[in-house]
Amino acid sequence: MSQNQTDIIIITGPVNSGKTSMMLKLIEREKQRNVSPTGIIARGIYEGDNKIGYEAVNIASGQTTKLAGTEEWTSDNFTFGKFIFSDAAFVFAKKALLDFHKGGVVFLDEAGPLELSGSGHAEVLIELLNSDIARLYISVRDTCLDDFIKLFLDGKRYQILQVERNL
Repeated sequence: MSQNQTDIIIITGPVNSGKTSMMLKLIEREKQRNVSPTGIIARGIYEGDNKIGYEAVNIASGQTTKLAGTEEWTSDNFTFGKFIFSDAAFVFAKKALLDFHKGGVVFLDEAGPLELSGSGHAEVLIELLNSDIARLYISVRDTCLDDFIKLFLDGKRYQILQVERNL
């Protein structure tokens, strides 16, 4: 068993089920406990009912940057699935994720196929899992959960909060 004493809480559910909404509620709960959480929320960007991208929101500062889109908008990009991602946005996210205090609480929204491939937030996630934070909240889509646990949480204790699909 790892020496890590971090509480790991996984919020999981299908795509568009409300994982981010649950994360936002958990952030507010932490703030009511007089905790100043850090990390990022991946907020959807919509055109009508179509999700056309994501922006990363720094929880502590409120700053945002475009993380992914369906059309190229920056020169430092890579494609994964149907989205084009910005390398600079992952640098922005990494700074927000690692801007914690000893014993702090960090939120990572979300880990999925990109992280399972070793890209995206994979590197910073490993750093967080081996850091001296008190709690780490991670949203993981349900289709990635088993692989995520095997790849990142081997030997670590965690709890799972299941989000049912919004109707």
